[in-house]
Amino acid sequence: MLTIKEYWVKNNGVRINYLDSELVNKHIPLFFFPGMLTTAQDYVEDIKVMAPRRCLSLSLRGRGKSDTPVSGYALDDHVSDIEAVIQKTQLDHFGIFAFSMGVPYAIEYAAKHRKSIAGLIIGDFPALTRRIPETWISNVIQRFGKDKEQFAIAIQKDSEDKKLWDHLDKFHFPLLVLHGCKEGSLLKKEHIELYKKHARNIQVIAFEDSGHQIWKPDYDKLITIIKRFMDTCDKQQRTNP
Repeated sequence: MLTIKEYWVKNNGVRINYLDSELVNKHIPLFFFPGMLTTAQDYVEDIKVMAPRRCLSLSLRGRGKSDTPVSGYALDDHVSDIEAVIQKTQLDHFGIFAFSMGVPYAIEYAAKHRKSIAGLIIGDFPALTRRIPETWISNVIQRFGKDKEQFAIAIQKDSEDKKLWDHLDKFHFPLLVLHGCKEGSLLKKEHIELYKKHARNIQVIAFEDSGHQIWKPDYDKLITIIKRFMDTCDKQQRTNP
């Protein structure tokens, strides 16, 4: 039975929670970057089905079991959480699956650490951050309870409109863009064209029956595509060690 271990790492006083299957083999590890309100624990099933590939996931600040500081929720703060975990785990070459708001975090991280990235999977989100409207705060409190109020206020305050498309121009590793086609998808036609314009090594796959949650209604399809992409990254590593 696969054992998934739970750890914490301190990032400038903020404890960040992460999971790691710690499997040791020739497969390139895969790191799951969650969306705005998801956590490391939301990827337990994905980590299991990806075995024997080593997989990791984290809860960014304010989410899951990670600390909730009163401030410090800008793009760079989230990237620093990722950097802290990767430094602790000593990963030096790995793939990333980023979903929703995890996408700009992943792109910003990859722009700073290009040589470490074996491949990047984009899950239904453009290469940008957006200014979050204040109305979002009440929606979070209604959904998750009053204890999320501090987090919601802080992240809304630090949010900003920032385009990251130019980062893609410098990416040499393969990029896989996955997008839903039904209502609710956050990756529009114009975004897909921008991905194609800026990325050199790119594949785009549409999920015809899905909205933003591309794992619904066919979870197996998503996992099969991720496995196939990571197998290709493995082969490229063996060809160009």
